[in-house]
Amino acid sequence: TILSIVLGLLGLIIPICFMKLYQDKKDEIDKLIDKTEKQKEKMDTLIENTKKQKDEMQLQVDEVNIKYNKISAKAEQVSKDLEKTKQYVNEIRAISKYNRALYLIKEDKKEEAKELIKEAYELDGDNDEIIEEFAIRICYENNNFEEALKILNKAIEINPNLYTHYYYKAQCLSYLKRDEEAVPIMKTAIEKCKSDSQRAYCLSEFAIIYANLGKTAKYRKCADEAYRIWADENIVGRCACAATTILNYADMLKYYEALISFSNRNYSVDYYNLIEACIFLKQYDKTLNYLEKYISMENQDDYIGIYNDDYEKWMKELNNAERSDTIEKIKELVGKLDKVERKNE
Repeated sequence: TILSIVLGLLGLIIPICFMKLYQDKKDEIDKLIDKTEKQKEKMDTLIENTKKQKDEMQLQVDEVNIKYNKISAKAEQVSKDLEKTKQYVNEIRAISKYNRALYLIKEDKKEEAKELIKEAYELDGDNDEIIEEFAIRICYENNNFEEALKILNKAIEINPNLYTHYYYKAQCLSYLKRDEEAVPIMKTAIEKCKSDSQRAYCLSEFAIIYANLGKTAKYRKCADEAYRIWADENIVGRCACAATTILNYADMLKYYEALISFSNRNYSVDYYNLIEACIFLKQYDKTLNYLEKYISMENQDDYIGIYNDDYEKWMKELNNAERSDTIEKIKELVGKLDKVERKNE
């Protein structure tokens, strides 16, 4: 009976103890969960704050980068401005030297002018007019026509609208015996001309090119048109040169007589060519007149006497002419001229 009572009491006490133990553990676990949740909230807050700080720092970095980029851009612009200023200064110096060179050329101080043109070209190699002048004065006048062509091509690339670039290119090609190539270039030069004088210069040079090619009709058309629209000394001289090249004696007489009419002109070669033209045109009174004038110029630097091949040609023509006192006088004077070998050109 006592045992039954004890067992009964134990049956009541043990569940109560387990309930108590369970409640204590549950309370402890709830506290731990609550503490963990609070720690998680703190951690989340910390993470959120850290993220905000990171975003703020990124904004600051972005602002710094923007400022840096602006400063870099300004620095680059300053550098470009300095380079441009230097370029402007060089261009001004180049133009100054170029203009001085042109003045010296007019003063017939060609060597000094060439040095200035070189310096101008080194300072500003993108000015097409300086490039052209460099090609003419440095290359062209030194018979370096291939180099002149390269430089003139650069000038054309920079400014394709200036007629002189094409004019000198065609002239260079002609000097290189490439007259067929020169024809379309000179046509372009004429298309670019803006005045009668410019067109006449191109046409007179075109007459020489066609004369070199033996195209008489085209030579005559160009020469006649050039002479008609602008008959200054240089243009008439080119027409005379073309006529001499193609041996058109009537035109030679026309153009060389026009040349000697210019008051400041006094070249013996003009009279030399007039003598030949008049001999073959059988105008012997004029021949004698021009021959006597030519002989009076024997002390000039350009006086040559007579080329051997011309002597034979002239004398053959004179010997075939009807005899007269004028013819005999001409033959006598021609016979007294100093005979020289023609240089190969």
